[in-house]
Amino acid sequence: GEYYHVYDSTLAPRCTIRIVGMELCRWEAIPERLWRGETNASAAEFRADHEEYFDHPGPDFEFVAYYFERVES
Repeated sequence: GEYYHVYDSTLAPRCTIRIVGMELCRWEAIPERLWRGETNASAAEFRADHEEYFDHPGPDFEFVAYYFERVES
């Protein structure tokens, strides 16, 4: 349950979040709760949205998904 401050591109504070979970994920097996939480319609759409961010990963690529909730100030 760590708390983090989130800033926009001008470094203005936007909100505070609390990490509620973490999960090791594989590129070819994106969990439904992750892609739905990112408002994607499918795991394939999640991969398309994140392919450049992860520098075009292969099928064995692993990454950590962070799940969080917004904390009201």
